[in-house]
Amino acid sequence: MISVNDLILSTNEQLNDLSGLSQLITVENRIILFSCAQIPNLDWLSNLTTLGSSLNVEYCYSLTNIDGLSNLSNFTQEILFLVFTYNTLLENLNGLQNLNTQIYSLDIGYNSSLTNIEGLGNINITNTLKIYDNSVLENLNGLEKITSLSNGLFINDNNALNNIQGVNNITNVQEINIYRNNSLQNLEGLNNLQSNRELDISGNSQLTDFCSLKNFFTTSGPTVYYAGYNAYNPTEQDIIDGNCSL
Repeated sequence: MISVNDLILSTNEQLNDLSGLSQLITVENRIILFSCAQIPNLDWLSNLTTLGSSLNVEYCYSLTNIDGLSNLSNFTQEILFLVFTYNTLLENLNGLQNLNTQIYSLDIGYNSSLTNIEGLGNINITNTLKIYDNSVLENLNGLEKITSLSNGLFINDNNALNNIQGVNNITNVQEINIYRNNSLQNLEGLNNLQSNRELDISGNSQLTDFCSLKNFFTTSGPTVYYAGYNAYNPTEQDIIDGNCSL
């Protein structure tokens, strides 16, 4: 079997050998791996080159890497989703490094061993980016290809996150939420922002430096701005006046 329409494995708590699928080259629509607690890797997908619309990997508690996707190079449908959530041993996304494409939405959350997302470096995201509750993720390197998000950028509850420079090429985004990233001290990465409707920066206990927003606030600024419960909470006028850090 080299091609299927959908590949959906859901709530298979004992399944750990998928070598019978190792000849797969094409999945026409979706791959969904949901609550497959014993799958250690995706090496059985090493021949996969083409995927249709989405890849969801959720609640796969034994999964340490996705290197088996390293030959995946092509999405065939226009609206594309990538979701990686609740994979507690997943360390990186390096298996996607050869995927040079544009996708609609990326959702990365509750991956408590995820140390980097550099494997996303060839992927452009156009609508929504959510990165949340990845407790050892220190930076957003790998997101440099993103320039515009028609919906939002949501970076929440990543306790080790100490810089967001990986989003430095984003110029236009409707909504930005940066909540409770308790190692974040500055907003370097938002330096090139030109257009934004709502900017909400809250609960980042070490955040003292908003100076990366000065040019944006001086030239246009967001329609709605809120800063609260950070180590420093400057007003929009504070930032324009240069009183942007402690």
